[in-house]
This record gives sequence, C-alpha cells and structure tokens, in this order.
Amino acid sequence: MCRSNLRQWSYVFKMYTDEHDNKFMSGYEYENLMTGPSGYSGEGSIDSPDHSWPLILRSYYRDEKLLCCPAANKPPFTEHGERERSDTVFSAWGLWIYYRTESIYGSYGINSWLFNRGGEVERWKTVVARKAERIPMLLDCFWCEGYPKHYNEPPISRTFGSFGDSENHMKRFCVDRHDENTNGLFMDLSVRNVGIKELWELDWHRDWNRGNAPPPVWPEWMRGFKEYWTP
Repeated sequence: MCRSNLRQWSYVFKMYTDEHDNKFMSGYEYENLMTGPSGYSGEGSIDSPDHSWPLILRSYYRDEKLLCCPAANKPPFTEHGERERSDTVFSAWGLWIYYRTESIYGSYGINSWLFNRGGEVERWKTVVARKAERIPMLLDCFWCEGYPKHYNEPPISRTFGSFGDSENHMKRFCVDRHDENTNGLFMDLSVRNVGIKELWELDWHRDWNRGNAPPPVWPEWMRGFKEYWTP
C-alpha cells in the first residue's frame, strides 16, 4: 500500500514537471496560492519554500491520504488544533496552511535538493539527469523535507525519529517502517524498497559522496542490516 501511494506520486510529479519544462518547483509558488501568512510562526508552517510542496502540488492529487504511508497516518493535531505528535517512526508531520482553521499532514518527505532555486550547484532543479534511478524524490520520512549529506549519522534508536537536528537531515529519512527497509520514489519514476543502510548510497544531490567517503559507524540497531557500500 505504501508503494502504491508512491506510484500515485510518480504521476503527480510527472504531470507537474511536464507542465513546467521538466523543472521542479522552486518552493516559492506557495506565495500565489495563499491569501496571506499562515499565522503560525513555528516549524510546522507551510509558508516556507521547503515546506510548501504539498500545497504546490495539491491540484495534482485528489486524495490527501496519499501524503501518508499507511503505517503512519494518524493526524498530528487534535480537533482543537493542539499538536499531538509522538516522536516515533510511525508519527506523521503536520503543517498549518492557516493556523487553527486549515492544516495538512503526512509521513512522506521530499528530497529538498530537488528544488529549482538558488545558486547551489548541488540542486537537481530538473528531471533531466543521468542515473535517475539513483536519485530519490519522495520517501518515508519523519518530516516533510530534508537535505541529507553523506556524512550525516543515523539516529541512535530504531524507533526514534527526528527532524529538529538542523545539521543532520538524514535522521528524517532513516525510518525503519518496513522491516529494515523504507520505500522511495526515484527520479526515473520507479518505486521500490530501499534498505536503511542504502540511504547513504543514493545520489541525493549532484555532488554526493564524490570522494567515496565511507559510511558512518552504524549504531547497534543497524549493525545487522544488509550492507550496500562498496569502495
């Protein structure tokens, strides 16, 4: 069911990029989709270029349930708008479109190196790329987006998820929801299981691991997982 959801996302991204000259969104498109600020100043606000992809793509998907892995689909807000999120790999993130009146939530996260903005040489910006089958677009995630780097360390616990570490976004994607695997959609529009340790072998951005740096020291909970790294 999770991979089926991600296949639906492959159609969403295909429609969007076909209509935008093969380019990804910049993230700033949200400014034309909202009548004003969200009214929420915390991390869970959609009026940020990195957070806004669910709103930008909203016209391309009809069912907001597609934002959630079926194993992590509990709303993170109460009916009164209070945050009710537990820090586990089965938690969903939540974003306020307009504080207390309209929100959106999910448990997939976009690879933020895709965004078509800025001068960073690492950004993909377009779907035209070599080895597209190695470039992740959307995966199981503890937060709605992230900028992984090859030297990022995994979380210390199998059941712990984290989005608050601004220096380590791989923790957001290192999510063991599927028996030592996660699920991902790739730039060639393929969908497949991804081994937890394999996350460090994917081409998250254009300059990924060019020095063939070795993987991190795996924490105890990951040591028996399948290995993918080759020098």
